[in-house]
Amino acid sequence: MSFDRYVAICHPLRYGTIMKPKLCLKLILCSWIGGFLDTIAQTILTFRLPFCGSNIIDHYFCDVAPLLKLACGDTYLIGMLDLILASSLVLGSLLFSMVSYSCIIFAITKISSVAGQKKTFSTCASHLTVVFIVYGSCIFMCINPSKNSKIDSTKIVALLNSILTPLLNPFIYSFRNKNFKDALKRTIKKKTFIQ
Repeated sequence: MSFDRYVAICHPLRYGTIMKPKLCLKLILCSWIGGFLDTIAQTILTFRLPFCGSNIIDHYFCDVAPLLKLACGDTYLIGMLDLILASSLVLGSLLFSMVSYSCIIFAITKISSVAGQKKTFSTCASHLTVVFIVYGSCIFMCINPSKNSKIDSTKIVALLNSILTPLLNPFIYSFRNKNFKDALKRTIKKKTFIQ
């Protein structure tokens, strides 16, 4: 989405020639292949570990880090591989998004009218909000400052990331829609008129 917004704002006249279905397919495939390679490498290495104790995972869903806590063998290599792969995927895609948005912000500052700047920035603000929520929680889970804490904050962040972000998405993207704003205003006026 960040590249799409970059092309739409920084190269609007060439949008149709740049964002062809072939390029969109390549961008999607790169995302899917990166995620698949990360997951398959962790899965293969995790299947080779011995598990001899409890089989109850202390997490909301089966992830590599809680699964490694159940293993009896040495998990250092898999833990480091998980950290390196997750960090490179998360930070690599974040860097790609931040470069795109830096170019967008630079292009917005060149727009002469304030109304044009507001309109252009509002189209990107909703996506930036979701980007900050998702990447912030992913980076927090990768860094995991509370490994020895009694409260496992990664469970809280994982829960927020898997519930809060999908819950907020419709609201974040709907507030840009004029029809939604009008319907919300009418609903609020009806509520205040009734009371």
